[in-house]
Amino acid sequence: MSKPLTCDVVVVGAGVVGAATALYATRAGLDAVVVDRGPVAGGTTGAGEGNLLVSDKEPGPELELALLS
Repeated sequence: MSKPLTCDVVVVGAGVVGAATALYATRAGLDAVVVDRGPVAGGTTGAGEGNLLVSDKEPGPELELALLS
């Protein structure tokens, strides 16, 4: 009979937030497992590629947030 797999933390999503979460959990001494339906940074992180546009924003909360970012 096989031994069940165990861990302290399961992180869902292997994008920048999930990867950072797993990194810091591991640094804190936890056993972290990352699961994703695709490749690392293949979802929203890969689609965004760190670009932040302000030129396409109308005045308002979205533009204010983009400028602060």
